[in-house]
Amino acid sequence: MDEQDIIKFSTELINRNIEKIFNSVKGYGVDKIKQNKAKTGKAFKNYLESAIKKYSKVKTIIFGETPIFLYSTYTELDLRIFGDKNTTVNNISDLLAIDNNIIISGIAGGGKSTLLKYLFLNCIEKENYIPIFIELRDINNTNLSLIDFIYTSIEKLNFTLEKEYFEDTLENGNLIFFFDALDEVSYEIRDRIQKDIIDLSSKYNKNYYLVTSRPNENFIGWNTFSEIEVQNLTKEKSKNLIQKIDYFPIEIKNKFLEELDSNLYDEYKSFASNPLLLTIMFLSFSFNGNISRKINGFYEDAFEALYRRHDASKLGFKRKKYLDLDIRDFKDILSCFSLLSYFDGCYEYSSSQLIEYIDKSKKITEKEFNSDEFFLEMYKSINILIKDGLRYVFSHRTFQEYFCAVYISKLSMNIKSGIITKIFNEKPLDKVLDFLFEIDRQSLEEIIIIPYFEEIKMQLNYNEDDWEWRYITFLYKEIIISNKHEEKVSFLNYSNNAYNLMNLVIRLYFQSEWRYGSSKYEQSTNEIFATYASFSREEYRGRVNIKLDEYSDKHVKRDIIQLSEIKIKEFIKANEIINNLKIKYSNQEKTLTDILLSNSLD
Repeated sequence: MDEQDIIKFSTELINRNIEKIFNSVKGYGVDKIKQNKAKTGKAFKNYLESAIKKYSKVKTIIFGETPIFLYSTYTELDLRIFGDKNTTVNNISDLLAIDNNIIISGIAGGGKSTLLKYLFLNCIEKENYIPIFIELRDINNTNLSLIDFIYTSIEKLNFTLEKEYFEDTLENGNLIFFFDALDEVSYEIRDRIQKDIIDLSSKYNKNYYLVTSRPNENFIGWNTFSEIEVQNLTKEKSKNLIQKIDYFPIEIKNKFLEELDSNLYDEYKSFASNPLLLTIMFLSFSFNGNISRKINGFYEDAFEALYRRHDASKLGFKRKKYLDLDIRDFKDILSCFSLLSYFDGCYEYSSSQLIEYIDKSKKITEKEFNSDEFFLEMYKSINILIKDGLRYVFSHRTFQEYFCAVYISKLSMNIKSGIITKIFNEKPLDKVLDFLFEIDRQSLEEIIIIPYFEEIKMQLNYNEDDWEWRYITFLYKEIIISNKHEEKVSFLNYSNNAYNLMNLVIRLYFQSEWRYGSSKYEQSTNEIFATYASFSREEYRGRVNIKLDEYSDKHVKRDIIQLSEIKIKEFIKANEIINNLKIKYSNQEKTLTDILLSNSLD
């Protein structure tokens, strides 16, 4: 199957469904209705043809300039809905059988966007619903409502139906909306866009809605959506992904596959089970045979492999070199570029925006080079940027986050402090702070982790009576008890510094995600049901929301504290870590002072 086959399927799809999506306009004669119906069908045909050409091809970090037909490189992913076993997604029907509204969450590089594009194409081939693919990051730096943004997005792909008639098709149903990368929506407008998606799915509930994002516990509050998690690649799926990469010479790929099977997957599972990191792992192995165990070293090796490909004609690359810059100078400029654009919430660029950010980086780094040539180096030689339609994006967003952290680590303490604080306050779930933890750990601990944790302790009156309950109410708005798929207890959080800090601490020091819903919590579910029902005299009907600031009943408090036992223990353990850090840095400062004073006296 190729692109033309899918376009043929799309024509058949519209022809089969024109009656379902077309809304006859009252007051018009038969000829006018036929004319409008034909116009509606043509608008959707034109859109799907343009969308297929755009989304049926992907670009990889290895061959950034060359688009590859998605089906030829796609590796099926395992998904998991809470309480169920892993399910391999072979087609869109597998998801539509679960729910009308679905969130597909997964860590960076897990393959969410590729999966969504695959499902979009699969819908055209297999289903009787008309798919609409929306890249949510494009709404940044606009003042558009979600519905206006959707219409503008499909209009750019040759959709020619007037907006009022498009809204009529929403009423009729039979559409599937694929919303990609909610986590790439700017922090300032993300809450509004989340609400708009929920409202859209409620108002036009005859349609289907799929949303991809990095994990976010606030999805618990999306009452009408089921959250499904992308699972790590198994060894067999990892091997399958590499086998589909058209790489020359074949001996290198075979060697990597052999070692992936014998030891690399087990030894580097956190990398080898993630599609993006596995690809980077293969790239680094191909050029130097080394794989770093630390994530910053991992990205550093990948960058060096990309940069050194200028001279790798023996491996079939042989790219033109536009600048004669030392790799360290190039990395410094690229890191500055990444920080400036990331700080502005800019994740994709027009040609003019790219040059503007490069010019600013040139001024800050005080290095001499041609901005246009630097752009060509990023795009054509190194492939750190790829072209997506008329705009440019990083080959993966995590590269922007990594280089952003690299540049932050080199700044003076005053500037560094302001930038790190702003990132923590506005983008706490992004990977910049994780990268910075490995690159410049002491700065992150002294600027954010130690002072913010001490402030939380002070506000909690830590170690005084009832501090555990204050801690829970400080973090969470309400408890949600649901048996939509299986009985579970969830906590809807406040987006405050206390919650964000503990989320960061758990990620960095405990190497785990801060999630509720384990079997230990489920054991107390029935007690919560009984306590809540007797206290409120309300019948449990599949979902109960307990607003923590409204209930002071001692039985409710006791059970909620029991449910939160692990979270409370994590806070106590975090306190030990923070105390040790304070002692460590105090001793370092004292020792350094003693040595310097001793030397000056001598």
